Amino acid sequence: MRLSGDDPAARHDATPPGEPAFVGPARHAVVDGLVDAYLRLRSGGPSCWLVLEAPSGWGKTRVLREFYRRLAAEQQSAPPYWPPDILGDGDATTAGDVANVGARRKQLVPQVTHVPGSLPDYMWWGISCSRRGGVASAATRHDLGQFQAHSEYLEDAWRELAPARGRWAGGLRDLGVTAADEAAMEAAGTAIESVIGAAIPGLGLVRWLGERGVAGVRAAAERRERLASSERLEVVDLVEEAASMIGRVAVPELPVVIAV
Repeated sequence: MRLSGDDPAARHDATPPGEPAFVGPARHAVVDGLVDAYLRLRSGGPSCWLVLEAPSGWGKTRVLREFYRRLAAEQQSAPPYWPPDILGDGDATTAGDVANVGARRKQLVPQVTHVPGSLPDYMWWGISCSRRGGVASAATRHDLGQFQAHSEYLEDAWRELAPARGRWAGGLRDLGVTAADEAAMEAAGTAIESVIGAAIPGLGLVRWLGERGVAGVRAAAERRERLASSERLEVVDLVEEAASMIGRVAVPELPVVIAV
C-alpha cells in the first residue's frame, strides 16, 4: 500500500494512555484492510506480505499498534491470551522519561502476563530492525526470543487444534502407526511424543529454538560434551530457517502475524 497525507475529518476512537489520538479515515481504512487480510488468511486464504509506505512521522508504527488492538479485541477466544494493547496501561509521558518515550514510540512487542486457562489464537511477532542496524540475521536472532517466550503455549494450542482437525491421525498414518485415536496415544504415553513431533507441524518448536541457541545457556555438561566432539560444523542461515519454521507452525487455525 502506498499512502500519503490524511483526511482532516478526524475520527476519534478510544486511545490507550500515552498514545496520540488515532484520527483520520485514511488510517482507519489501512487498519481495516489489515484486519480484512487477517480474516482472509484465517479462513484459509494464502499468506500475504503487505508493505505500508508513507513519509516519516505519518504513523506507520501507530497503525500496526492499532491493528494489534483490533486483533486482541476481536480475534481472541475467552479468556484472551494477548493483552489489549502493546503499550499496556501505563502512560510513559507522566514520568517525563524522554528515553522511555522514544523507546515506546517504536515498540511492537506486547508484555504478556499469562491469563490462567488462555492459549494463543495467533502468534504476534514484532520485529524492529532499525534497532539492530537493519541486519536481518541480528534482528531475527534477537526477536526469536519472542517465540521462546510463547513456545510452550503455542505447542499447547496445537495440541488443542490437532484432534479437531484430524492432524494426529494423518500424521501418525504417514509414519505407519495405526493406533491414531487419542485414547491409544494417551496409553502409549511419552514414547509416542517424538513420533508426533516429527509428523505434525508446529510441534518440536521448543527443541528447534534450543538448537538455535535461543533457549538460553546450555548446561556445563553439554558444553563439555560439545568440546569433546568431532562433529562437522554447519553454517546456519537463520533467516531462511526461521521462515521455514514459521511455515511449519502457521496454519489458518493458528496464524503468525509478523509486524516489522
